[in-house]
Amino acid sequence: MNSAKDNFLFWNLLCSQKKLGIVLLMLLITSCSPNDICGIITGFGADDDCLIIKVDGEPHCVDASIYYEAEIGDQICLEYS
Repeated sequence: MNSAKDNFLFWNLLCSQKKLGIVLLMLLITSCSPNDICGIITGFGADDDCLIIKVDGEPHCVDASIYYEAEIGDQICLEYS
């Protein structure tokens, strides 16, 4: 009986660590790099040259696909190279 309980605890611990690993991997994949601009979308605009999304109040020129899919209040990371 004790062996079955030990096996259960072992598999439970193993699955918990696996889930933690998956969560950490997802955070690494989706986190911002130092060159990215991350924040909350606070507004939109446009000028002659580009479509503008305001991230935490700062305007940034973006592609049309990003502009039209975004909504105020969304969290966003804009990649700059």
